Amino acid sequence: MAVVDGDGARIAAAPGPHKAVILRNHGLSAVGDPADAAAW
Repeated sequence: MAVVDGDGARIAAAPGPHKAVILRNHGLSAVGDPADAAAW
């Protein structure tokens, strides 16, 4: 959950063409369409 203005947009843009990012001190964030694609 992004609580600071602009964090949501910055986090959403972080993966670029990739489907996962490692957030320092927060762990892995993965995305996919459909949602189960994030696991593969």
